[in-house]
Amino acid sequence: PVPEAVSPCFVAGSHAWGTLFLPRYFKDGSAFPSAQGYEPVPDIDGHADDYQVLAWDMAPGDAIAFDFCTLHAAPGNPTAGARRAASMP
Repeated sequence: PVPEAVSPCFVAGSHAWGTLFLPRYFKDGSAFPSAQGYEPVPDIDGHADDYQVLAWDMAPGDAIAFDFCTLHAAPGNPTAGARRAASMP
């Protein structure tokens, strides 16, 4: 099980904004060096009232599928439970 507090989160409707946001490496947060023509990610946390952020408790066997253009992130997982992810283009 993955509690909502450490589950991936998504900015509702962001896939329809028509904007490609600068991808970042998971390990250190640095920008992909070849990502030209992308916009910086807005400060979602600093302006939380301006966005609808979605996240859910997840159980083994659950899956989330989403548009690549959806702004998404996941916090670190300090729990004892494992969180697994697979990404496909």
